[in-house]
Amino acid sequence: MRFRFFHSIKIRSHTVVITLCLFFLGAVMVGGNEGNFRIITVKAGDSISYLSFKIYKKYDDNIVAQIKENNPEITNINTIFTGQRIRFPRLRLVLGEPQKTIDKIKKPVISGKKTEKPERKAIRVEDKLQTREAYLTYLKGQAKIRRFQTQKWKQIRKNARLGQGDKIRIGKDSKAEIITFDCDIIRLAANTELEISHLQKNPVKIIKKKSLFLSAGRMWNKAKSLFHSKSEYTVRTPNAISGIRGTAYNIDVSSEMTTRIKTYSGTVKVWHPESKKSVQPGWKLTKPAPVSGPPTVSMQEWKEILVKMNEELIITRQGASKKTFDPKLDEKHDDWIKWNKVRDKEFDSLKAWN
Repeated sequence: MRFRFFHSIKIRSHTVVITLCLFFLGAVMVGGNEGNFRIITVKAGDSISYLSFKIYKKYDDNIVAQIKENNPEITNINTIFTGQRIRFPRLRLVLGEPQKTIDKIKKPVISGKKTEKPERKAIRVEDKLQTREAYLTYLKGQAKIRRFQTQKWKQIRKNARLGQGDKIRIGKDSKAEIITFDCDIIRLAANTELEISHLQKNPVKIIKKKSLFLSAGRMWNKAKSLFHSKSEYTVRTPNAISGIRGTAYNIDVSSEMTTRIKTYSGTVKVWHPESKKSVQPGWKLTKPAPVSGPPTVSMQEWKEILVKMNEELIITRQGASKKTFDPKLDEKHDDWIKWNKVRDKEFDSLKAWN
C-alpha cells in the first residue's frame, strides 16, 4: 500500500511538471505572436464592424474572414458577447503582403545593335466617382431598411451593409449608429427616418460626395474635414440643407416641419433648399445672412446662414432664428447628447492598428 501511495505521488508530480512545461511552451508561442495581434475585450454596445472601424478605420469582407480565422470560436459575427476576448491581427496581416502586379509586357523590339526595353502598360484606376458603402455598427432595439428600388421594409441587424439609395427607419425606444466607408459617424435616435442619397468617392482625386435626407427624427453627425475643395457632404431636411466640413452637430426634425441644428464643434453652413446651387460641389452663394440673435429672418430674406460652435439654428415655415447655448448644460439635461459625446470619445480612444 505504501509503495502504491508513493508511486501515485510520483506519477502526479510528473503530470504536474509536464503540464507546466506545456503551459510555458504555449505561453512562449503565444508571446511570439503577441506583437501581431491586439486582444480586445468586448464591451456593451460593441459589434465586429464597430471594433473594426475603431481599430483599422475600415471594414470589409476580408477583415471579417481574418477575424474568424484568428477567432475560431466566433461562428457568427452578429453574436459576440460582453466580456468576450477577440484577437485582431495587424492591418498589414489582414491586407496580406503586397503582391507584385504583373503588367502586360510587349516583346522587345530589335533595331540594329540595340534592343529597346520592353514596354509596360500601367493599369490606371478609373478617375470618376464610385459608389461606396456604410455599415450599421450599433443597434439597440429595432430598425428597418428599405433597399434601393424596393418597396418592402425589412428588419436589419448589426454589421449590415448600407448603400446609396437605401432608407433606414429606427423603431420606438431604439437607436442606431452608422459608420461610412471613410469613418464619418451618423447616429439616429428613436422614430427617425434617413435616406442615404449619395455615397461616393473618386479614388484618384480623393473627391467625396455624400448626401443624406433626414425626413423625420433626430440625428447626430460627426464628420471629418473634407480636404478637397470639390468634396461635398450635405444633410437635407424638409426645409433646409446643411453642409458639413469637420463638424460634430445634432439635427432635429419635428412633425411640425421644424428643423433645429446645434453645432458642438466646427461650423455648419445651412442654406435655403430652393437655392439652385445648393447641392453642387464647390457651391457659392451670397454672403451669410446677418442672423445674430432671437429675431427671426423670413424665408425670403435668407439664403445661407453659418452656425458656429455652441450655436443653435431654428428653421420653421416662418423663417430662421439663431441663438447660443451652453454645451455643458445641454449635455447634462439631454441623455441623447451625453450618449453621443461619450461614444465619440470612446471611438477615438484607440489608435489605428497597422
